[in-house]
Amino acid sequence: MSFPASRAILTHDLYFALFSPVTRVLIAVRPTFQEDDFTGLGDTQKHIMWKQSLTLRMTPLKRIEVFAFSALVLAVGLLEFGHLVRYGHFPPFGLHADVVVREADYGIDGVTKEYEAKLTNYGVTPDIITACDFINDAMSHGIQVGYTVEKWDPSTQKWESIFTDDKSGFRHPYPLGMVETHVITKRLWPGQSISTGEEATAARGIFAVGDKARFVVFAGDGLTFPTPAFPIDQHPSMPNIPYRVRY
Repeated sequence: MSFPASRAILTHDLYFALFSPVTRVLIAVRPTFQEDDFTGLGDTQKHIMWKQSLTLRMTPLKRIEVFAFSALVLAVGLLEFGHLVRYGHFPPFGLHADVVVREADYGIDGVTKEYEAKLTNYGVTPDIITACDFINDAMSHGIQVGYTVEKWDPSTQKWESIFTDDKSGFRHPYPLGMVETHVITKRLWPGQSISTGEEATAARGIFAVGDKARFVVFAGDGLTFPTPAFPIDQHPSMPNIPYRVRY
């Protein structure tokens, strides 16, 4: 039988264009033509055309595997691209912490921003983390992850926690805030985030305009994830007042 060269080349090109090396290990390939089927060609050309005429043979299970793998790669790619657009950098594989800054009114003159750290799973499997399950003074239920706030010390070239302890009151009830708390373990699925809650970081008395701060999120079992640094560009108009920076 005769076999047009253009068809063999197209089959070969589509195969290698559509499937990455990782995906190809899931697929069984077999030749559907013998070298002698290519008439009118020299021996070398016959061999090349025969190699290029490989076609795919996939079982239903392999098709499902390929589809699932492709969907996973697409989802992770979209998640990474979305993170780049929002935060300006690609996240590493696995758990990663970012800081979110938005306008807010805490009733503090001179301070109009609130800050929040979010821990997100950018891996492909779920991670188990430690979190705080709480009920607030409005009897609403929520779950937050523990954190601390650090300040950059130019003299020592190190980050220093602004708290006397190392957990920023995490898990402890406090007036007009959390009235009941419980430590839990939580499964964080790929693409899922958990928040530290919002606060008016610039209103903390230890900070001045021009300082650099960051959050460090506690995921449990000694795992910590610092956020990128952010500048302190506001200060209360009336300092030396113990403002309430969290709600």
